[in-house]
Amino acid sequence: SVKLQAEVDEVNRFVEDCLESSSKEAAYIILSNGGFTALDETNSIDVYARLVPIYYNLGQENVPTKKDLEINVAEYTSYLLEYCLLDLDSFNYEVEQKEFNLDVSIKDEINLKLELPLTITKGNDSEKIEMFYQTLELDMLTPYNEAIEIYNFIKTSPTDAELSEFVSTKDYLFASDRFNEIDVYALKFENMPIEDVDIDDEFVIFPFGIKEKVEEVNVKEISDETLSYILTFPELFDTEEVLVDEFEEPALEEIIDLDNEAEFGGFDVS
Repeated sequence: SVKLQAEVDEVNRFVEDCLESSSKEAAYIILSNGGFTALDETNSIDVYARLVPIYYNLGQENVPTKKDLEINVAEYTSYLLEYCLLDLDSFNYEVEQKEFNLDVSIKDEINLKLELPLTITKGNDSEKIEMFYQTLELDMLTPYNEAIEIYNFIKTSPTDAELSEFVSTKDYLFASDRFNEIDVYALKFENMPIEDVDIDDEFVIFPFGIKEKVEEVNVKEISDETLSYILTFPELFDTEEVLVDEFEEPALEEIIDLDNEAEFGGFDVS
């Protein structure tokens, strides 16, 4: 029998909670960054105080793969987890930890395997814990696959009508706009709340950009301000309105202070 069963159970719950909250936040940030963890001026464009990755830049592709998603979730979760685990020192018994390793597998859910050697000591007794497992019922692949699908479709240079027809059958809100010769696209997915994380949004926005060699790119035309509202005030949009041509600018009193907007992109996980 385990001599320190109560202490082992308490530490187990603490580590599992840390792993869950860290991985949920990592997944949200990575989806909001178009599949990446850290973005900078070399691989993204600043759109309304939000860094958007450039998938295609004058013939050079920088599109994340499913394996990249897994690596990025593991990397950013580890970054957050390291800080969460500092609170192991707050227990009224000793918890010694060694360097940890995290593996992530993304399917219809996110599977995490954490190797974290811990030694719990209280008085003359001690116990060891090493492996922790977590499965998040969070579908990262649907936003990713939808974004890759429309990215590949846009590369075929569809007409406005073809692009409108393509997105009209989808379950996400789609918008595009042009900034400094870069076409920026945003896909908004609702019904994907990430609970128990310090994030107010109950949806996911997956953005990406394309920079072509030609001056004019055949893209869906919308008002200049629509993409701004989706990226800055996505809660104002209804996903039942798949096409955004008829979007009406909300009254000023309905718009939150820009100074209070959430920050996205540019996370340093090195």
